[in-house]
Amino acid sequence: LPLFGRVISSRFYVQFLETMANLVSNGLPLLRALELSRDATQNRQLRGQLNKVIEQVGDGRSFSKSLIRIGTFPPLLIDMISVGEQTGKIDQALRRSAERYDKELDKDLQRIMALIMPTVLIIMALLIGTMAYLMITAIFQTISALG
Repeated sequence: LPLFGRVISSRFYVQFLETMANLVSNGLPLLRALELSRDATQNRQLRGQLNKVIEQVGDGRSFSKSLIRIGTFPPLLIDMISVGEQTGKIDQALRRSAERYDKELDKDLQRIMALIMPTVLIIMALLIGTMAYLMITAIFQTISALG
């Protein structure tokens, strides 16, 4: 089940980062973009973390330092945002981060499908085998009753 947890968290990171990138690239201030991104997410845990980030950014702390202080965001994500802050291209950093997590999400989904497909095939084989056995048994019982 750890793979499913990664898929869920990656999905929310992608959604959050894409929303942030779109808002910031369209000229919204970082604090307002964070508030709108928080409101757009359906993940309660991420929403709670974003509340803390918003509070700290509102107090004047940098976005990346706020993420570090929260302690639950991945270090690579924080590093990418930090570089974006330092270069003044935070929208590009957010977009690249979203792309990275989107690729990670695709890989994780492919792994899950690779694990699920053999299980589905085995279940289907068992169902078809059981149906064939029941049909053949019924045919032989009918033949024996006639003979």
